[in-house]
Amino acid sequence: MPTKILAFDIETGPLAMDKLKTIMPEFKPPKNYKDTGAIAKNIIEQEKKWLANAALNPETGFVCAIGTKTKNDEVYLFAETIEQEKEILEKWWQIYKDGVSGGYKIAGWNNYNFDIPFLRKRSFLHNIKMPPAIVHLENIKETKIIDLMKLYNAPDFRKMSSLNEVSKFLLNDQKSESNGSEFYKILKTEKKRAEQYLQQDINLTYKIGEILTVGKTIAEYNSFGNQE
Repeated sequence: MPTKILAFDIETGPLAMDKLKTIMPEFKPPKNYKDTGAIAKNIIEQEKKWLANAALNPETGFVCAIGTKTKNDEVYLFAETIEQEKEILEKWWQIYKDGVSGGYKIAGWNNYNFDIPFLRKRSFLHNIKMPPAIVHLENIKETKIIDLMKLYNAPDFRKMSSLNEVSKFLLNDQKSESNGSEFYKILKTEKKRAEQYLQQDINLTYKIGEILTVGKTIAEYNSFGNQE
């Protein structure tokens, strides 16, 4: 039976500022700092860095978008509040379960390191029922999830590669011009632009998934195959 791909991608945003302020750690300057002005500046810089990275941590960020794509279907889910996050997480796990039961391989980019741990921890917070293979996560293969980044970089499974660079290499295509770290801000002000960004990420992930697992040729997805 040929491999069927269900590609997915998530986007995350920071928790509300009032919440972040209550959980922000107390930063301290390096021990060799003596000048009060330098100390204050250093602490401010640490706070700014922590806030800038809040969306990347499931304890300080939340899932604000999930996209999925199969050969015949695409789904895009968005959340601007924690209450809405719970709703899209519940929908995601149903899509995941239906995909697994339908014989699909669930494929993402760098999802072993980011997407799956983030989805899992946020779902624990909302007390959402997840498949046992996800809850226990003793053997990632049992989840039917493929990390296309690791598959692409095999056998060097520790190597990190960006979806954008690999898309340029394999597909002669690239991510949206929008900065992923700004996704949540864009979602709140330009939802159509956010939808286009997520859609492009999903399309790239799906196409790479087909090249790596289904046997699609690179020529089917870019112009290189037509060059003399």
